[in-house]
Amino acid sequence: GGFWPAPQFIYKIAQRAMRMNFVNAYLSGKLVRFADLNTTDVNALSGNFEFGLEYLGQTLSDITLNVTPVSSNIASLVPPATQTGWSKLEQRNLNVPYILNSGITVGDRIEFQVTVSNSDHVIYQTNIVKYYQPTVVFADNPDATGTSNWTTTGSWGTSSNGYKNTTGIAADPTPPYSNNQNSTITLNQTFNFSSAQAATVQFYATWDLERNFDYVQLQGRVGSGPWIALSGKYTKPAATESTNRYSTQTGTTKSSADQSNQPEGELVYDGNQQDLWVMEEIYINGNDNTFLNGQNNVSFRFVFDTDSANNADGYPTNFEGFTFDDFQVTTINANIPTCVDGSISDFPVTEDFESGQSIWLQAANGSVDDIDWTLNSGTTPSTNTGPSTGANGSTWYLYTEASANVVPAGNPTKRAYLYTPCLDFTNFTNAQIQFDYHMFGADIGSLNVEKSDDDGQTWSSLNTISGQQQGSNGANWSTSPAIALSADGQIIKLRFFGLTGTSFNGDIAIDNINITADANTLDNDQFEVSDLVELYPNPTNEALTIRLPNSWGSNNAQVAINDLNGRLLYKEEHVLESNRIDLRKEVRKLSPSIYFITVSNEEFTAKKRIIVE
Repeated sequence: GGFWPAPQFIYKIAQRAMRMNFVNAYLSGKLVRFADLNTTDVNALSGNFEFGLEYLGQTLSDITLNVTPVSSNIASLVPPATQTGWSKLEQRNLNVPYILNSGITVGDRIEFQVTVSNSDHVIYQTNIVKYYQPTVVFADNPDATGTSNWTTTGSWGTSSNGYKNTTGIAADPTPPYSNNQNSTITLNQTFNFSSAQAATVQFYATWDLERNFDYVQLQGRVGSGPWIALSGKYTKPAATESTNRYSTQTGTTKSSADQSNQPEGELVYDGNQQDLWVMEEIYINGNDNTFLNGQNNVSFRFVFDTDSANNADGYPTNFEGFTFDDFQVTTINANIPTCVDGSISDFPVTEDFESGQSIWLQAANGSVDDIDWTLNSGTTPSTNTGPSTGANGSTWYLYTEASANVVPAGNPTKRAYLYTPCLDFTNFTNAQIQFDYHMFGADIGSLNVEKSDDDGQTWSSLNTISGQQQGSNGANWSTSPAIALSADGQIIKLRFFGLTGTSFNGDIAIDNINITADANTLDNDQFEVSDLVELYPNPTNEALTIRLPNSWGSNNAQVAINDLNGRLLYKEEHVLESNRIDLRKEVRKLSPSIYFITVSNEEFTAKKRIIVE
């Protein structure tokens, strides 16, 4: 009851103060805010990318915006000149001319890195991804159609203050907006994402909403299911009554109802953008807003909600509300293998060749490869090469016959491919392959394991073993390491690629092939909560927040991070003071790769994938 907080709260208070102190330090220095103003779809081989900068710092400096290609399909990017002569809170839009390679194809990923620097250091750096001519399934132009594509309640309507002074759609076109509103604007069209690899909702937006109390949400739902707030680049966690105690400096107070007006545990837009427009992007994929991923009959709506009084509380605001423009939905179509050879979706798959070749398929000699893999027992026909038995004393194995006096000839440098049908890891993680091999002979070539994610059109190498590995026919077989397939949620093919040497002493043998994967074995309740657990931002290179649903039902959560090989990198029990968990420190320790985060309590388990750039 006294001035000093209870000891158990001091650490948490210090943590919150640290963030405020960092923010104040940034604002006192040479700080600018960056905005990507480009839609996800790039539809021309040349043009301009547009970016926004806003000077927020109290110390003026020259600012450099550098843009460099990451993907090879970018022929050139021309960054703008260093920006000089800034004034505080000034906003500038900068163009970066680009040229794409003429060989780019529809749906290709376009990636570039943006670096914003002042005269002392780098302020901001990130990789930005766009796509070449993805499918635009809906595009709204209020200049031509007004609100005819939408169904509105309350005060939603067109405004002449849209993006770049065009017509936009505003929550309340005649500011200041009124109190005690709960209005919606619902898109009339629904969407089918069942055949899409990913989808993106995009719109330009600016807002001036009473901080911590009034808010706007973009919500989505499937069919007639519940409306759920979506996570975007500019959404923020809703303020709670315990975190927004209203200042009395203006002689006003807030009721308990007003202080709890924002929906606890959900994401919202609020505060004042100071007339800065941003390009908001809502990603729908296996990591973000997952409850809509792959679904049919998907709907979207905006919700505008205000409390009983607009009070500035010392912040600059005109209570202009929320305005959006050029609402657009795009999809990236999944490159799903046709699987003409059938598909396997039960794992593990083991093969010891004691009953023949089973699932394994030979390539066509002469058009695809040169020779076949041969089923054999005992020694191979040639001397001083090949094994004497199968692995571990078994009878049968496969090998490449390297002799020149057979048809077709086995040397010099002849190719032998052995394929799997499609392997469907849609509901599996941590897929691996392991096998035994015998490579005895003075002229051994190489043994390669390769992977295709486009039904055999292209192949990438996973593992290569070259040269003689055994000293005699009777020497023990070797076992490969467990080779990660990096195929979580994918449909792929594998093949063994044997390459003979220049003489008959080059027989290569394989046996005991084992393909494994971990099944997603969550029960129905666990799948349901996994869909509602959000990780943002994702991809990330610095910060990561876990947002738990209101249905989490306990005050604790155990968080574990595993790499693609299943190795446990982090595990800790978190006592929850809110429905958010901050993993900033943990993410900064991770190298660029894909990781899996498991969040669990006594009732639920949710497993999510993150990409660290």
